[in-house]
Amino acid sequence: MGWRNERPTYKQLNFIKELEDEHGVAFTGTTKGEAADFIKKYIHAGRFAGEKYRYRY
Repeated sequence: MGWRNERPTYKQLNFIKELEDEHGVAFTGTTKGEAADFIKKYIHAGRFAGEKYRYRY
């Protein structure tokens, strides 16, 4: 079982909440890998665009 199949971290879920609020989308994933993919998709849009963010996704 790789890291992508583990439960999302608290840090991921908190950041996802910010992205959900900003973009009006809902995260429906249940794994760390799905959380990473969601963050990667939305981090470069909206208020985080152009920022260097200290988040490893």
